[in-house]
Amino acid sequence: MRILLTFLSMTAMTLTAADNMLGNGGFEGDWQDIDIAAKDGGRIQGQIPAGWRDNSNWAAVSAVYSCDRQMPNSGDACLKVTAAQVNSGNVQLAAQTLTLTEPGIYRISVHLRSERAGALRLQLRQEAAPYAAYGGMLVMPTPEWAKYEFIADVPADIPFMLLILTGAPTEYWVDDAILAKADLQNVPPPPGGNLVANGSFEAGIGNGWSVQNGEKLTWAFQDNRPEVVTDGSATAGERYLRLRVPPGNNGQIRSQLIRWSPGYNYRAGLWIKGTNGGKAALRLRGATRNSPVAASHDVVLSGVWQRVAMPFKLDKFIELGWLTLEVPAQEQEVIVAIDDLRAEVDPPLPPQFAANAEITIALDTPGKIVLDGEKQSFAIACHGGNAASDDLLLTITDFRGKTILTRRLPPTSQTLPVPNLAGHGVFKARLELRRGDALLAHPAEQLWSQLPQPRDIPPTASRFGVHISLSPYFFALARRSGQRWLRLHDTSMIAKWAELEPEEGQFLFYDDAVSGAHDAGLAILGMLDGIPYWLTSGKRETGYWSRWHIPDRPDTMAKWEQYCRTAISHYQGRIDHWEIWNEPWGRWWLTRGGKPEMYVEFMRRAYQIKQDIHPDAVIVGVDTYRGNEKWTSDALAGGTGIFDVFSYHEYNNALMGEPGAPIGVATSTARWRELLAEHGGERPIWNTEGGSESIGSCYRPETGGIPYLLQPAYIVRFDVCGMAAGVERFFLYSLHPDRGEGNIFCANLEHDRAIKPLLAARAVLASLMDGNGLPTEIAVADGIRCFRFPPENGRTLHVLWGNGNTPLPDSITKDADIMDIWGNPLPSTTITPSFEPIYLRK
Repeated sequence: MRILLTFLSMTAMTLTAADNMLGNGGFEGDWQDIDIAAKDGGRIQGQIPAGWRDNSNWAAVSAVYSCDRQMPNSGDACLKVTAAQVNSGNVQLAAQTLTLTEPGIYRISVHLRSERAGALRLQLRQEAAPYAAYGGMLVMPTPEWAKYEFIADVPADIPFMLLILTGAPTEYWVDDAILAKADLQNVPPPPGGNLVANGSFEAGIGNGWSVQNGEKLTWAFQDNRPEVVTDGSATAGERYLRLRVPPGNNGQIRSQLIRWSPGYNYRAGLWIKGTNGGKAALRLRGATRNSPVAASHDVVLSGVWQRVAMPFKLDKFIELGWLTLEVPAQEQEVIVAIDDLRAEVDPPLPPQFAANAEITIALDTPGKIVLDGEKQSFAIACHGGNAASDDLLLTITDFRGKTILTRRLPPTSQTLPVPNLAGHGVFKARLELRRGDALLAHPAEQLWSQLPQPRDIPPTASRFGVHISLSPYFFALARRSGQRWLRLHDTSMIAKWAELEPEEGQFLFYDDAVSGAHDAGLAILGMLDGIPYWLTSGKRETGYWSRWHIPDRPDTMAKWEQYCRTAISHYQGRIDHWEIWNEPWGRWWLTRGGKPEMYVEFMRRAYQIKQDIHPDAVIVGVDTYRGNEKWTSDALAGGTGIFDVFSYHEYNNALMGEPGAPIGVATSTARWRELLAEHGGERPIWNTEGGSESIGSCYRPETGGIPYLLQPAYIVRFDVCGMAAGVERFFLYSLHPDRGEGNIFCANLEHDRAIKPLLAARAVLASLMDGNGLPTEIAVADGIRCFRFPPENGRTLHVLWGNGNTPLPDSITKDADIMDIWGNPLPSTTITPSFEPIYLRK
């Protein structure tokens, strides 16, 4: 199967070599031989052109660079990069270092191709620590040359460089790299009319809208989402949106992700009312993590409707962004209501839609999951349609974009049964309101997953964990997707020290939430983590980092013991597994005075307390990272008798288990077992946090990340390779709810809480093997990886993938049931495994 990824750019600028700040972006001219020693016996060899260098000798990698004159994108040559082994870090190709005299917005384009399915990261970043990234993207090159582009906001007087990084074995070709200043002149205009979909909420809230309403609500067993109100007081139509933001919490209402044209004048505005004296702000925020706020207007609320206007010129280079209404944390509850949110170019252009209509389509099941045997229905809302001249066009496509159903419906609000589609997978419904060939409103879409029923096993027997909010909705989502463990990290911080004891001697417990998760059939990994502000005389941290300080009181360890004893005893029977700290090897800890010796003492004392009061509890410790041998050795200095389970974290955007190449996680676990043996003995190994940092959106694939077509292969290979290396549990990060449409950062959910294909494919894997033993790799044929699970009910499950060139031998396919990555039957003809795993049971 061919995977295509196009990074869409509305501005459609053409960068030329004449604009290029990179010397030798075409990889021509003289080439020099290199032979560089890397970490742990790795080696970097070959030839590299002038203006480029390898930046990988700090990592445990082996790579070969070579000049390829057979098929460059242009000119006489291109660079071939073969990453043969990546045990830690990345293979990093770097352009020459540059420094600007003035800050500016720059556009970077690179031509790439690869004959392997895998991920590369393009990044423009600071040359030295703290290695700030100014822009970048994750790409999946195809066998044909393709151009990939991104923009970066680069400061002055700081050396920076362009990097191409890979965290796993792969091979790729690169040519025609250009870095040039972005020009706001001659940018095509935006569409006319209101750019905001469903801004008056007449069809409800949908079409890309999302609402976040305070992180602490997710700890307190609540799910406080907005309501669409019909009480006769709406300013535009009959409905408006209302949100209650509890004391001490932030609220944020986001429009769908909108395409903007930099350099143009716009006028945004809305009707708003709320709690007298309450504060809010209307803003335009860029969609990337480092995008600035491009426009902002503060609002003081009153109990009567007021029209707020925000005219602005888009002088920031933002092509994708959300209009947001943000309510900062305030002492009292803030009620805010909005109506008729609009944004259009100024002066106005002819509208892109032929009517002022609104439509939505929604599926109200946790995760937008439909399990085998269930009957669910779409809720369709339509406002502004004319029964005499208009109709709704419903189109349903499968995971690969193939149309499998079309239907014309009357232009009215209605319910429609979800079609009974053959097989499992991820599907999308698209709804359009049409008058002949003319669109009357922003189209609406709904993603959903058709999945097998999860296995019925004890939760502690499961190998699959997640990070979720503590609410009944997410308990159901986890169960329906086959995830039976949850980790109390930053989606639910209730057991961290600063939350459990916010003031010295004052303990807060969240019994409803913990009991709710336990009673829902979930096992919980609690966190004994952090240092509250009252144990330090230093700077008091705020926001997210307010849970972690460097302690300097002499009674710190005594207080730690009291905290551990309180948490373990109070939640006994509901939380019986406890991890000591989150990523204590981080720079935030080690560069501010934190010591490995202190962490070892935290583990020692927590372990002794659990032995005293709850011997059956499990202490999870070390929490290392691939390639971080110094921290691992330092954290094991106290021996292996002070924890029950060894933990690590693993983030990797690459496809694990390339045929013929070492598997990085297997190399890591083998080394950890050596260190464990040196310090006292074997311990079970868990991956308590990880996955991909960039998970593409099915709704808005142009925002980047691992493309949705590649996500199933990514997660099945990640899970199976980990299990084959002896990793007994893996907690996927994360299921933070209600992020903006198109968000990709560690985002396994879409903005509307639909699970992405990554989690859907993981659910299928869990349905086939969860509760069974760990797999072992067996030899089948060159170019194929095959992992065999222990027999179960007289049959054995195999998971296979390959290089796309080697068919499965008859010896393994004979008398076997063969399934695709969704568990759907495959014909028993000759099968040649590609990068996407298949299942075989015999």
